Amino acid sequence: MIHFEKITEDNYRDCQDIEVFEDQISFIGNISRSLAKAYIFYETSYPYIIYNDDNIVGFIMYRKLNELKNYLIDKIVIDKKYQNKGFGKKSI
Repeated sequence: MIHFEKITEDNYRDCQDIEVFEDQISFIGNISRSLAKAYIFYETSYPYIIYNDDNIVGFIMYRKLNELKNYLIDKIVIDKKYQNKGFGKKSI
């Protein structure tokens, strides 16, 4: 079952093991950079590790856009071992 866990000082290293295919790196970027962005914009950024049962399958971060009174999915990354299995769709 898919569930999210907020990234904390205890689990932030776990998402560093998430990998994508070589041709995806240029548009996925770096999860560490997203975590740095979440730290800087901590009042409006919400990073989570995506789990399927006990397995880490990805990373998601959304942001609150106060000026638009809306939310934005800033990044979603599904590990290459779990792509094309419906985890991205279920996470959204």
